[in-house]
Amino acid sequence: MNLEISDDGAVALLRLPDGGLDEGSCSRYEREIRGFSEDDLRVLVIAGRRWEWEGGLAGAGGLVESCAAVPQPVIAAIDGPAREEGIELALACDIRFASPASVFRMGQVAQGRIPSAGGTQRLPRLAGMAVTARLILLGEEVDAERALDDGIIGAIANDPTTHALAAAAAIAARGPLSERLAKEAIGRGAEMPLEQALRFETDLTVILQSTEDRAEGVRAFLEKRAPRFEGS
Repeated sequence: MNLEISDDGAVALLRLPDGGLDEGSCSRYEREIRGFSEDDLRVLVIAGRRWEWEGGLAGAGGLVESCAAVPQPVIAAIDGPAREEGIELALACDIRFASPASVFRMGQVAQGRIPSAGGTQRLPRLAGMAVTARLILLGEEVDAERALDDGIIGAIANDPTTHALAAAAAIAARGPLSERLAKEAIGRGAEMPLEQALRFETDLTVILQSTEDRAEGVRAFLEKRAPRFEGS
């Protein structure tokens, strides 16, 4: 497994195999990703030239859900095809960057099945019903420009991994508790009616107010210096 940790331990870069994922690699990656939620990692970057499955679909759902369950921000760096379960894995990430050579497809219906690793639910929440119907029912393959227009990815970069690592460094420099709670507010709030989601946002704000990181942010602002967040 190709795993790199930054010198300060804040950013992890997990590279997908160039030949695509299979049942064995899925299990290894799932175990590794589930362990990230228990350490001091602040951002996870998943990078790959081939976001596709090989040798059957076993393990796809577990890997995708392990990615979705990571409490820290997760960034996808896509530098090639992201098809079927591969795009479902990308959709489980919080931010997606892609190279101009990337293509995206959710073609399970043409194979006599439906997306079963969250694609029918995450894609409409991200890109809307019209885009979802086009990609799933027609099995349309779109390039990076169209994916950007559709809202599937956030930016196109010639080197998406470098772009993702720069974004990860910017996130890691901020308060880890506020990043996690903001991610929770966005993700869980999207599942709630607006009034309930606003109350949830307020609850998380109250929790954050009592942390040392929040106090450090105020001190740093008053002292006109960069904050030193510890995640407590």
